[in-house]
Amino acid sequence: MTTSVKFVLLLCAVLLDTGLSRPSLDGDDGYQMDDYANDDDPDTNVSDYEEEKEYTGPPPEFTVQSMMLEAHEGDTVTFPCSWKVPVNDLKERPNFPVMWKNGTSSLIMGAIIATTDKRVQSNGSNLILTDVRPTDRGTYTCEILSSETPMDLHHSLEVFEAPKVAKIHPNKSSIVVEAGEALTLSCDANGYPKPTISWIKKRKAKEETFKGPTLNFEKVAPSHSGEYECTAENTYGKSNPAHVKVVVHYKPKVTAIKERVISGVEYESELECRVDSEPKAKVKWQRDGRLIEPSNDFEVTHMNHIYKLKIRKTKTSDFGIYTCEAENTLGSAKSTIDLTRMPSTPALKKVNHADDGSSVEFEWTLESYAPISQYELRYRNKMSEDWKSESPAVTDAEGNIYTVKHKLSPQPPGEYEVVLVSTNEFGSSRSAPHTFQLTHELGVAEPRGEPEPQKIPESGNNGSETRPRLMALLTVLSLSTFFL
Repeated sequence: MTTSVKFVLLLCAVLLDTGLSRPSLDGDDGYQMDDYANDDDPDTNVSDYEEEKEYTGPPPEFTVQSMMLEAHEGDTVTFPCSWKVPVNDLKERPNFPVMWKNGTSSLIMGAIIATTDKRVQSNGSNLILTDVRPTDRGTYTCEILSSETPMDLHHSLEVFEAPKVAKIHPNKSSIVVEAGEALTLSCDANGYPKPTISWIKKRKAKEETFKGPTLNFEKVAPSHSGEYECTAENTYGKSNPAHVKVVVHYKPKVTAIKERVISGVEYESELECRVDSEPKAKVKWQRDGRLIEPSNDFEVTHMNHIYKLKIRKTKTSDFGIYTCEAENTLGSAKSTIDLTRMPSTPALKKVNHADDGSSVEFEWTLESYAPISQYELRYRNKMSEDWKSESPAVTDAEGNIYTVKHKLSPQPPGEYEVVLVSTNEFGSSRSAPHTFQLTHELGVAEPRGEPEPQKIPESGNNGSETRPRLMALLTVLSLSTFFL
């Protein structure tokens, strides 16, 4: 079967497929009426093509190379397709049929426009596309039907365009994932030049930026929860953001605001715990295994993550260990709080060192609803295991707040550690250790100020020093005269 016959059969198949086996009289479909001027000529039919002698020479060669074309929206683009037969003694140049395709869609079959898109035109074997749109980007193929194996020439078209986010994967507005699981967020965007893609994580007042189209979390944590925003940007602008919300489910985490709450009989006591969980946890207060319900004695409230148990008028029987427990579908957690009448842990407020390092004075504060009976200041040189102690004076409290001031007795230089123990009738509490340095022995300060300059006697003011020097000089002169 000749190349011409194959082309005619292929053309008929395309025309039947598009419903355009004959052009309209008014030419609205883009066909050129001249191509069909001899349709009624009985001397012109398919058998004429069958009688044509098939070209058996060398295959044609393209005289242009594949190109990457760039255009702005509204431009006209020409896709070249020229070829030659690599011999010089041919009497006639063979007329090979040319077909243009965009992807898999046929655009031109020889001189026939095989698409209803009126922007598609031909100029010889070249393809012309007018009023270019961003959707026209892609691959355009010129195919020469010259032999059993057609020859292809591929051009690509890119249209300058501000970026647009095409999709986010997973394609959901909200994603729920359990802590410890893996999560990947990806963002695709269109635009030319190729846009750069970035993610912004928004959580409360904080923002965190990530470069690149993909976010990979090997093991998600509660801190990964938040709103994620994908944007794309190139030299033609910045896209509108696309959003996805990530919700990390995890079992509750309970933290006591104060592990020890100091109070007294007839006083109001307030216990607090922080509960973090997703989904939201059910929180309950207990003491000695007994559930505490809201009543005239107890008030149970919460705001955001903070849960409170208020004892309106504390009784002796109310002191003890309380439990704040939270539970959701993923598990439970709890924290304990000691409601006590013992003194609070002393807090170190001030450490005053003398400028020369010869003395040090400490100041602590603590809370106690019962009178403090004594203080004990314990200290040691860190080179020794032996602790020494002193007894700071007990002074009156301001309300329930006690202030302790004490200046340490003289000690050798060195690095020291000090703690304060406070005691009332219900027990004792001990401060955290504090380390300090003594550079000189306490109470033995080195002299301060500039040393006094030595006085140099003026000439003639001290005869006892001048006379021996004069006698020695006279003796030397006498001896010199004698020997000379």
